[in-house]
Amino acid sequence: MKRVILLKTQLEEASKFAISERFEHKRIGVILLDNFIEIQLSKLIQQKFTFDGMFGEIKKYSTSQKNKILSQYDELLKASVNELIITSQEKSLLLFCHKLRNNLYHKIDEENLLVKVAIIIFHTIIKKYQAKWKTARMFTAFNVETIDPYHSNDEQKILMGKNSTEDWREFMEKYFICYDENSKTASELFSIYLLEKLEQIREYEEFVYNEFIIFFPYAENWKFNDYLINYSFKTTQSLFIQKIREIEDIDIMKNEMEKLKESYKKKWRYKKGGRLKDLKESIIHLAELPIEQSLEKLLNFRDEILMIHESFREASNDLEEQIQNEIDQSQGN
Repeated sequence: MKRVILLKTQLEEASKFAISERFEHKRIGVILLDNFIEIQLSKLIQQKFTFDGMFGEIKKYSTSQKNKILSQYDELLKASVNELIITSQEKSLLLFCHKLRNNLYHKIDEENLLVKVAIIIFHTIIKKYQAKWKTARMFTAFNVETIDPYHSNDEQKILMGKNSTEDWREFMEKYFICYDENSKTASELFSIYLLEKLEQIREYEEFVYNEFIIFFPYAENWKFNDYLINYSFKTTQSLFIQKIREIEDIDIMKNEMEKLKESYKKKWRYKKGGRLKDLKESIIHLAELPIEQSLEKLLNFRDEILMIHESFREASNDLEEQIQNEIDQSQGN
């Protein structure tokens, strides 16, 4: 019975944080919901381990496999799909949310719209399964002295009603509300997230194209791909650049830097001038797709869009810094 109360309390507290307008609260909500999924799936998989080979059949899981499943989240999800606990589409959704949770937990940083999407995904999956999963144990011990704060006094007398399917459904209807179901869908939020990035790129481009060559004459003939190559090189190869800069011999350092640049340029895949327009058209339609398909589209588009976004943002930052330097010099600062 203690586990019933622990699980209910975690869901209630997670929903309070998740439905808050404050990002700081939503962050905690995502962490709690992700943890809830993990502890439930772990218990359900351990049930499968208990009966593995019990009736004389060949064991499906070795000891090392069991340890791997219970210690690595992606392996836990894979096993949960194989055991028909969740679907393969739900595995993809949960893996996406878990990576997002890791950013929130370790870096305390993530895109606000994506945090909202994670909350919707967690809420949908937990709402779908929890009445069936219950405590994720084969048996639940009841003690008349243990009070379930989520039951009324009358219900408290009906011991067999605790941890039932109906009990969990009633609990979730009353206490597990993580977002306004009349608000935008997860797919719509994915679309908005990417469209916002494209709009920011457009603003960076306009600023850079109008002013950059005034302060950086070497870029007189630069076009879309030139900005991408030069600035994505700095961002994507930053670790290698840092190591090369630690070389004490100046000539060797310059030579290694040039080789790195040439290698990067040879691997570069040029992008059409109308690429951003094509991306925008695809992203607008993304809002109409089911969440599983919209996530797949998001993952296909995101790296490319973020690379372009980061490249033009850095070019814009360099330009702003140079303009400020000019202003400072003109003022004698």
